[in-house]
Formats: sequence, structure tokens, C-alpha cells
Amino acid sequence: GPSFIGTKNTADPPVYSEDRKINKIAYFRNRLVFLSGESVICSRPGTIDKPDFWAHTALVVSATDPIDISCASTYPSDLFDTLELTTGLLCFSSNEQYLLAADDTIMNPDTAKLRSVSTFNYNTVIPPLDLGMTVGWIDNSNKYSRFVESANIVREGEPTLIESSRIVPTLLEKNIDLITNSRENGLVLFGKTDSDTVICYKYFGSAEKREQ
Repeated sequence: GPSFIGTKNTADPPVYSEDRKINKIAYFRNRLVFLSGESVICSRPGTIDKPDFWAHTALVVSATDPIDISCASTYPSDLFDTLELTTGLLCFSSNEQYLLAADDTIMNPDTAKLRSVSTFNYNTVIPPLDLGMTVGWIDNSNKYSRFVESANIVREGEPTLIESSRIVPTLLEKNIDLITNSRENGLVLFGKTDSDTVICYKYFGSAEKREQ
């Protein structure tokens, strides 16, 4: 069964492990996706109305089998959020980013890989943003929060990382918890619950570069 369901060991009587918390539900390539602990669990494709996370046979692997894959890291890497890109599904832990993609045109348990693409910290309270040319998220591991953008995220190779808030390093408070964006107007807005202050980041693309 899927890894978010508790399993039993061979003791007599058997001891069942606890079910794992599901941190995020997403949709990717016609599959329902659960993030649970360090695992990405994808249902069988086309079963959104009645999600099916069980393989029909253990003898062969087919393109319609569920996918259950874990990230590998030397740090705790519970996954909290996702963004769908043209190259795959970008998954966020508190200290690393992973890309779920296939080595082949067909994604199944044999071809699916979950690779680390960057190692920036991520504020798990605030969801990441798709800004068109880039993906943006908040890093609050220091005294102040930082807004980080990543571009050219592919299966192989390092992405381009930009700390967009570097020119105003003390502007974003550490405990901001609100974020939204308007891709049509090139705006990202930051705020904090119970505060009347809103901080605006204005951006636009120019010759494959990010201007602000």
C-alpha cells in the first residue's frame, strides 16, 4: 500500500506503525499526488474521482501503476508544497527543493526520479509562487526573510538562483505569513496577519533576465 498508511511488522502479535500526516495534495499528469513525510505518492492515472494507490499486480510494472518515491538527503526533508513546471513537479522541503520527473516520455515507478535541484531554505507557512520565467519562495532562516527566485529548473544541471530581496535585506520581517502575486501586472505582495503594512515587489522580464 501507499507509504502514508501505517504498516505492520512481523512481531506476534504484529505492531502497526502510525499513519503519516499528509502535508499537501496536488494534481500532476492526471495523477492525484500526496506529500507525506519525505515521500511523494502518486495515484494510478485517471482515478481522481476514486483515487487508487495500489498496484494491481506485483509481477510487472506498468505505466498505470501508482508511484511512491522518497527523496534522499542528509537533512530531515519532509515535503510541504509543490509547483507544477514543464520539466516536472517541483517539491519543497524546509531546506531543499526536489524535482519529480521521468527519464522517459512515460512516467511510471521505473522511470520516475525525485532529484535534488537546490538547497535553499523554505518557509513552510507560505506557498511558493509561479512567476512565469521563475519560481519564487520565502526563506526565513535568518533574522529577516529573503525572497528567492529560481530559473532554468531542469532534470539535469543546476538552476539559476537569485535573491531578489538582496537590495533591501532588512525589509521583509522574519515572521511574514501572507503572499500573493499577479503575473499579469508583475507584482508580488507580502504581508503579515493583523498588520496593515503591505510590501510590493514589481518585476518584469527583459531579454531572458529578471528586472525589478
